[in-house]
Amino acid sequence: GLRYLTIADRTVRWVAEHEGGGGGMDDGGGITGCGGSAISEIEDIPLDDPAVFAAIGRGETIGTFQLESSGMRRLIRRMRPENLEDIMCICALFRPGPLGSGMDESFIRRRHGLEPVSYFHPILKPVLRDTYGVILYQEQVMQVAQVMAGYSLGRADILRKAIAKTDQAALEREGDHFVAGARTNGIPGGTAAKVFALIREFGSYGFAKAHAAAYARTAIRTVWLRCYYPVPYFANLLSLNYGWRERFDQYLSELHYLGIRLLLPDINRSEVLFTPEGGSIRAGLGLVRDLGEKAVAAILAERKRSDYRSFADFCSRMSGALSKKAITHLIKVGAFDCFGGTRPGKLLALQGLWDSGRKEAEAERARLMQGQLALPGAERMDWTDMTAGAQGADRRGRVCDAFVSYSPPEFSDAERLKMERELLGFYLTSHPLDSYEEAIRALGVRSAADVGELEHGDAVFLCGCVGAARGNRTRDGKRMLFATLEDKQGRADLVVFPTVLQKYGHLFAANNDRPLLVWGRIDRTEQEPTVIVRKVQEFVKAQ
Repeated sequence: GLRYLTIADRTVRWVAEHEGGGGGMDDGGGITGCGGSAISEIEDIPLDDPAVFAAIGRGETIGTFQLESSGMRRLIRRMRPENLEDIMCICALFRPGPLGSGMDESFIRRRHGLEPVSYFHPILKPVLRDTYGVILYQEQVMQVAQVMAGYSLGRADILRKAIAKTDQAALEREGDHFVAGARTNGIPGGTAAKVFALIREFGSYGFAKAHAAAYARTAIRTVWLRCYYPVPYFANLLSLNYGWRERFDQYLSELHYLGIRLLLPDINRSEVLFTPEGGSIRAGLGLVRDLGEKAVAAILAERKRSDYRSFADFCSRMSGALSKKAITHLIKVGAFDCFGGTRPGKLLALQGLWDSGRKEAEAERARLMQGQLALPGAERMDWTDMTAGAQGADRRGRVCDAFVSYSPPEFSDAERLKMERELLGFYLTSHPLDSYEEAIRALGVRSAADVGELEHGDAVFLCGCVGAARGNRTRDGKRMLFATLEDKQGRADLVVFPTVLQKYGHLFAANNDRPLLVWGRIDRTEQEPTVIVRKVQEFVKAQ
């Protein structure tokens, strides 16, 4: 809950700071809600916005508190909530106890008039009317005991504690007391015994109404922010979930669904993680591999003085603050694309600027003097003095500009995509499966994100790219493989045993960014579900 409260708080504050006085804002710098009132705190977000409940009813809740799992979205679509109380009921229902007992089915049928509502006894109707005769909250248990069996508030709380602790001895005593009290009120013992049995069963999944209310309020408010301010909301959502790969991949997929572009890191625009930029989200410098916190802080601190004017200007101003590898990675992910030229050209420039060893510098100078690299603007110069003073900075600029303007051909789309995956940890500008989407839908494959919802032994058919693969040996020394299969919604862990590996091992070795079709079965013998692979096929051939 704290994570989502932080996301919501940061979103409200970002919108108030950047859009104050217009564009859905009031003149005081707060967000303007659907009723026109200013919203400057999370608690100000309305809980009765029809557009928000329409979005919830459609299951558009990925990235929101309590309502984002696939199972929860299925429950929401079946229930069609209309108000805060409905969301409270959903939060109480979506737990192992109620789901396992079939309580959710009965509740929904009664809600939609498909099953008659019964209260065991008319005396309980005022207590259970709002939940269609279903005991859903701990507070209802106490009320039932008071109304039916004449419990005092203190005695009802003793019953609640006995249920919560599953204290069998105490429950036996309370059962006798409950039936006796009900008889005193003229209620048949058999009816009272049935009600108490239900109360006792309820103990395995009782939920406090106060907790349900708190959960529901936060859930509705996060959906409200997602509806009205999706760009800053998802920017904060990605920032606080970066490193939590399963959720992060799902949020990237949701951005695609919402039509929100994710932009490459930019040396003059990016912050540390993800930030809104117009109708898009800009990836941060802190995502780039081998660019540590200190390096990012140094880049941002220097940029506060003024934007970097060119690649040469960046190298001059950041001399000594970054490793060659860090700058190389910045080039490869496109952080300097804003300066024009190609990434290979900048890599050449970096090589020329960075090599400080006399032997390499002299060899480079000799090649330049002999015209082997016919770079326009390159002069005879002493590269060993490249780092010295203002004159050295000017020389750096001229040589850097010469390399950049020389600009060998740009990396291919496939090469750039591979660099994104290697250096950012995810595909940003596009995905290898983009061109296969229509065919994937036609084949009816499951998403890797669905694996967690399947049962042990279920058959599964997946399509994705191999993200990682690690060889291992069985007890008798035969080769096997552990791998991850990634699609646009998430990733699944694969186990490839020796017999299957002998047939299809070459596909895992050769297909890091080319899609594979994988048939297998779910294995839940470990804590996390895995897919035991039965068959693998390259997607192009399968088509």
